[in-house]
Amino acid sequence: MARGDDSPIRRDLIHEVVESAKRLWELELTPGGDGGDTSRRDPVSGLIYILPQPSSDRALVNWGEIRADEIAIVDQNGASVIANGPRPTVEIETHLRIYAARPEVLAIVHSHGEWSQIFSILRRDVPTFTSETFFVGGMGPIRCAPRGGVATPECADEAVRALGARAQSALLPSHGAVCIGRTFGEAFHAALMTERAARQALRVRMLGGANQMTLSDLMGPERLAQMEGLAAASGTTVEDIIARAL
Repeated sequence: MARGDDSPIRRDLIHEVVESAKRLWELELTPGGDGGDTSRRDPVSGLIYILPQPSSDRALVNWGEIRADEIAIVDQNGASVIANGPRPTVEIETHLRIYAARPEVLAIVHSHGEWSQIFSILRRDVPTFTSETFFVGGMGPIRCAPRGGVATPECADEAVRALGARAQSALLPSHGAVCIGRTFGEAFHAALMTERAARQALRVRMLGGANQMTLSDLMGPERLAQMEGLAAASGTTVEDIIARAL
């Protein structure tokens, strides 16, 4: 299968997207139907392999039933590269803009997890209290985009802003989460840690609350002061030094 030029369609990436759809369903990060979606970018050709929209001739019960011939393949502008091929998810614009803004990202998991949706409904950031969730938030809370209707250009732009330069996850208002990585393994880890952070935040509040984790909590005040000195001398930030080391 090919585009009709010198860029072959990669069957291994089609398989990855099929398996990611099944994992999305098995991990209960989608309630069924076409809730949530996933995509994978080929760093060589730039082609994006992504879950499709439901079609009139195929009812979609859940992503666990997706087939390889239903994966949509688009270029960096969202145009299908296969004549009469499947149409990409209506969320395609959000995927395209995240890939354009974060070139290191090669996989996106857009989840509709129950716990993170609670915060997205409230339009609140998810505080992070442990190192594994702190880093998913880009060394801070997991941000919720303040506005943007489902599948709109505004939603896509707000998702990019909420992710910023370092975060692996952000929330879309009254919708779900976008979780990113260099692989599906990393993106799914971010999705699961987002759910973990949301569960912990709700329970911590029930027990009286706690402060958002900081770099001082992570490394201690003395080590942080040393790192701040090094960062200032090199014209950067502690966060950037840590991010480069990850």
